[in-house]
Order: sequence, then C-alpha cells, then structure tokens
Amino acid sequence: MVRSSAQYGYDSLEVEESHGYEETRDCKRAEWPSIDSVAFMKPYIVGAVNVVLVLGALNMIAVISILITLLVKFNNTANSSDFALYKNTKFKQCASVVPEASNCSAIAAAWKESDLYSTYADLGRYYVLETGVTAPNKYSYDWCQIVSCFNGYKVIPSSATDSAMGPTALYGWWAITLTSVSAVWSLRKVAPYFNQEVEECRGIRDISVIDWAFLIWDIVGPMVTWWISFAFSFIYPTPKATYSLLAWTVTWRYSSQIQFHPYSCILSRVPRIRRLLPWIVGLVAVLQWGATIYSVHRQVSGGTRGMQTIYNSYTCLGKQIPSAPGTSTCSAAELCQKSWLFSEPHFYMPGDDAAGFPAGRAYEKWSPILILAVVGGGTIAVFGLLYPISLGTNWNQRHADSWVAFDTECRAVHVALSPWRFYLDVDKYARALRIARLWFGV
Repeated sequence: MVRSSAQYGYDSLEVEESHGYEETRDCKRAEWPSIDSVAFMKPYIVGAVNVVLVLGALNMIAVISILITLLVKFNNTANSSDFALYKNTKFKQCASVVPEASNCSAIAAAWKESDLYSTYADLGRYYVLETGVTAPNKYSYDWCQIVSCFNGYKVIPSSATDSAMGPTALYGWWAITLTSVSAVWSLRKVAPYFNQEVEECRGIRDISVIDWAFLIWDIVGPMVTWWISFAFSFIYPTPKATYSLLAWTVTWRYSSQIQFHPYSCILSRVPRIRRLLPWIVGLVAVLQWGATIYSVHRQVSGGTRGMQTIYNSYTCLGKQIPSAPGTSTCSAAELCQKSWLFSEPHFYMPGDDAAGFPAGRAYEKWSPILILAVVGGGTIAVFGLLYPISLGTNWNQRHADSWVAFDTECRAVHVALSPWRFYLDVDKYARALRIARLWFGV
C-alpha cells in the first residue's frame, strides 16, 4: 500500500531539503589527473606548492614591513609652506646650487638625443622624466645636477589631484603577490594531491580563517571595487591605470572554484543558484577582461596619442605665484593657463621595473584554478625572488626625485610629487584611502 508523504507528517519541501542535506555530504572535488596516476609526482607537487606559498608569505611580510616602516619613519606634512612648491622632493636644495654652464649645455644635448624627451618637445612640452641622463661625452648627471639648471626659475605652487599618484612598485608587488598566492592556495584546497580522503562536508564551517582572508580580499578588491575604479577612470581620466590589470583572473578563477569544495557543499541547498552562478561569474570575468583590454588600449594605442593627452594631475595655485621664489617673464595667469605644466607624464625610478565559460568535462579537468595556480606558482617563483632583489639593490638609489615641467621662455618650473617612497610619505590627499586601495589592489 502506497502512502503519501502527508500521512507521515512532512511535505514535499521537507523532502527536498533532506535531499539537499544528503547532497551536502557529497563533496565535489576537482577532477584533475588522479593521485594514483601520478603517485610518483605527489611529493614534488606538494613540495613545490608549499615552497611557493612560503615564498609568497615572505613577500607579503616584506611588503607589509615596508608599508609600516614608511608610515612610521617618513612623514612629509603637506600643510608646510614649502610643500606646495617642492612637494616631497629635494628640489629646493638642488636648485639652490648655481650650476656650471657647461653642465647644463651637456644635459640639453643629451635630451635632444632622447626619443622620449624629443617626442614631448615636439608637442611643445618639456619635462625632466628620469633620475639622470648621460651626455654625448659619456658623462652622467644625476637628478640634482639636472634641476640645478633651473636655479632662479619661478617655482609654480600647486596641489595634487588623485591622478598625480598612480600605481607604484609597491602596489604592483603586493597585487601580483596576493593574486598569485590566492590562486595557489585555492589549488591546495581542492586538488586531489592534498585531499585524498573525501570527508563529510560541513558547509561554511569548512572555510578556514585563511580561506576567509583570501575570499574577502578577492571579493572586495578584484571582483567589486575594481569596477568602481574602472568607472572612476572615465569620470577622472588618469595617465596610468589605477586599478589592477590582473583582477579579471581572480573573477575567472572563481567561476570554477565555486563548483568545488567547500562552495559546492554550501550551494547544494540551492541547486538553481549552484548551476547558474558559475556562468554568471564567468560572464563577469569575460566583461572584466574586455574592460581591462580596453583600458590598456586606451592608454597605449596610437603611438604618441597618450602623450598628447593633457591630464589634470595638479591644480595651479595662481594666487601664491607672486610670492613664490624665483623670477619669471610670464604672469601668474599665463603660467596657470599652460595646462601641460600640470599634466602627469611617466617618471621612472630605479627598482620600478617589476606591476572562458564553463563548458564540459575538459573545463573541469583544466579549469582556471589549475591554470592560474600553475601560472601563479611560476610568477611567485620568479617574481617573488627577482623583484625583492631588484628593489633591494636599487633601494639606496631611490632618492626624492620627481618629474619636473619647465618652460625656458617663461623661466618657470613645476615640481611634482616624488614616488621614491611610493607616495606613502605624504600625509595628505587621502592617504588612508590610498593605503586601502594598495591593500586591495585597486
């Protein structure tokens, strides 16, 4: 005799929920090559992943240590009378030295042979873009010797805008490290090499403290705040991207990661969302990748087109020009009208040289988790060693230098902020927000 579920005191909804709990116990693991087929490689795979994670952790500690040191040790008060003129640079000391005329002539000759300088000069814009130059006579001049040629020039006071402080070497180091370590850690969580025994899934309780830390960083930074930064770049164009170009890889990885333990267990109670969410996240990843390509194309396409753009990186403080040091043949109004003097070009410092849809079984075997973990592991193995070495060996060569815009006809110069301490030594211009953006890689 067949009886309905109603006769037992529970309805169909309870039956569905009970099935949900049974499905929760069925923990979905990755379907990459089984551990039995590559048993001889297991020690090497596990060892390599652990080495990469340790190396990544050391890089994270190094970045955090530098961040704390800079915040405690260096602090340029933006409210000082000289800050509007010289920012956080040593321009005042260097430009107070009367240079030898022959030195300035040699520096000018070196600039004429520079393609970068000549490109800007052809546009009627003149900048000091490097920390030093080598003259035709093979003699090198540092930044301090270069700006001494502006002795007696009128120094134009200004205040910085957000676009004046683009991504720094520390920003790139942190973003690449976190993105790579997060990818490798996710592999460790779901790969059969590390979890041979399938235990009963406990749902959200299977997400460890470290998992939560990476999950919060991934969602708040690359997956959500990135879009805010991208939209902001259209409202206030900047010369350099102020959001991570790697963010889309994080979103792409999650399109696969949420299909596995422990997220598959958590979502098993809502099967419709469990089926649709990977596709939705995958679509967002594709859109994010397209937006990233577009933003890069907008900055680098068309040869010198990016150089022709004038950015509002600094605001001219015209009322303070008459009392500023130096003399100029142009009026304050004329100087403030020269917008290129306040537009941020690229300034290189030593140590700055290091920033698909779910479909079928093949996607499950070679998913973004595996691909990005391999790429991320290689990135940490190479980048995690070379970058600290590069930055460390060049640390003492990083001085308070910056790009300087100059007008020889008006005998006027504009001094920009120096990235020598990654702008963290400046206590103005929303430093707390800049630290938060650095932390989340956006």
